Amino acid sequence: MNARFSKMSPVHADLLKDVKPRPPDITFGDFVEMDMGGVTARIFAIGPAHTRGDNFIFVKQDSLLFGGDVITNRFFPIIDERGASWIEVLDKLAALKPVKVVPGHGAADDAGLISRERAFLASMQARTRALKSQGRSADEAAALLTEELKAHYPDWGNPEFLSAGIRRFYAEAR
Repeated sequence: MNARFSKMSPVHADLLKDVKPRPPDITFGDFVEMDMGGVTARIFAIGPAHTRGDNFIFVKQDSLLFGGDVITNRFFPIIDERGASWIEVLDKLAALKPVKVVPGHGAADDAGLISRERAFLASMQARTRALKSQGRSADEAAALLTEELKAHYPDWGNPEFLSAGIRRFYAEAR
């Protein structure tokens, strides 16, 4: 990861030049709870979304959810795994009913971030399926839908990853 992120810019490279990864002190299967001095942080995994190893932190006492890159705010999601499972993970996170959500990108907000991310992905999935059922190729679907989404969400960051996400939904479509 250091090598990958160091290639992003000279600033990244400089920040990471002396970083030495080390093994974790704590590992867990589905979850681990940590007492943070009267506040319990539950660190958990519920399936692949952005990556195979997405983890979340929920602080029950504050009803605060750290969503990592599975929840973003005005940022097109980077779909490295399956889009359909991402939607399922968002449904499970919404069931926690957090009051505050800290996304992986963008400003913190309320639980509406989860429903907006889910609605965006579900719309992207449905539109991709429709284009595939019309006989459009993956290349055509990616080009057409990328432009549609950029026009519909002009203030969102990360548009360069839209095409790959559309192709993932295309591959999943029956």
